[in-house]
Amino acid sequence: MLLLFYMLKKIILIVLISIPISNILAQNKNIILIARTSYHDGHNLPAQSFFLNSSPEINNKREIVFRLITVAGLDRRGIWSGNSEGGKITYRLPEEDYISDPHINAKSEVVFSKYNTHKGYGIYKYTMQKTTPYLHISLNEKLKINNYQTPFIDDNSRISSRAYHMHNRKSVILIDEKEIKTLLFENINGKLPIAYIYNIDTNKKGQIAVKINRGKKIESRGKEEIITLDKNGGIKSVAKSVKLDPSSPYQYFRNSLSINNKSQVAFIARLKNGKDSLLLYEENKGLKEIITVPNKNIKEIEYFKVRLNNRGNIAFRALDKHNKYAIYLYKDQRIHKVLSQGDLLEVDIGTVQINTSSGPPFGGNIGFNDHNDILLNANFSEKYDASNFISKAIILIVQDLVP
Repeated sequence: MLLLFYMLKKIILIVLISIPISNILAQNKNIILIARTSYHDGHNLPAQSFFLNSSPEINNKREIVFRLITVAGLDRRGIWSGNSEGGKITYRLPEEDYISDPHINAKSEVVFSKYNTHKGYGIYKYTMQKTTPYLHISLNEKLKINNYQTPFIDDNSRISSRAYHMHNRKSVILIDEKEIKTLLFENINGKLPIAYIYNIDTNKKGQIAVKINRGKKIESRGKEEIITLDKNGGIKSVAKSVKLDPSSPYQYFRNSLSINNKSQVAFIARLKNGKDSLLLYEENKGLKEIITVPNKNIKEIEYFKVRLNNRGNIAFRALDKHNKYAIYLYKDQRIHKVLSQGDLLEVDIGTVQINTSSGPPFGGNIGFNDHNDILLNANFSEKYDASNFISKAIILIVQDLVP
């Protein structure tokens, strides 16, 4: 009897190993449907509550937040708050107002910026226990701040953001106990001329990673540099483009990047040979090439933020050799394909296909945490017909449970 049980266990294990990863995930219930909406129904969301290219966020408690661009068919923005077991719309805005993608930290604190076509309001904050947002940081007249773009909140409750000033000039700010520090400012006449500041990312140390365009004018693929800023404004160079450093192998860098609590930075660089390289920077060790494309498996890394967690693992969106959009995970020195266009999933309405009639079936940036969980904004199509749209969905791939 024991021998028979052992043999059956081995057979089951062999069968599981031979199944494609999407089927392993579905059979072991490692893909969780968080929320879904369509024109006529929804799951954890009212019908016609769409989020298009919104970027969902997740922390290590598997608490989840994301932005809605319509609520129940109305031209109103909103925020959904919950976890891997469910949630609801916790904030609805007036029709004329807009919000950034919300960001959540390890302490269940959430921040976002609010604005309309005429003005900004400031940075709003709430917790997952008390989900009514309140104005945390208003616009600052002394610093002439007109708006904040996509604020981040670190695990020590510090907030960092790009700030917009008069004449559309930008700065990088750090807010610690409501004190606003300007760490970097666009100034073509300063000691360190900076023509443009791109998207930022932050870690719990108060460090900020950012791409800047050095020099006295905004120049496409010009004098670009990836830098980190400490909480006092100290600058450390990560990588420079060839126009800034003739010995550099990099033509230019993508606009978005990630930094973790170990001060590692992940970003994408265009090489002199025209290929794109996903790079990982580590203090005192320099740059490490993770993958360069096109290669035999991946044609292109998509123009969305690569996500780096505190384990040094990276999640990213890419186009594979078959021209299918897919989600990849760099883990244990290997690249793993996690989910692909055309994969079938069992959800509340039956079997659906991750697909769309044209373009990528995923929207916005990936949500990623230290469990290697991947949170996705995805498109569901009919099982046998990719052109037949069924629903928009937020799905969670629980990676720590994947064999």
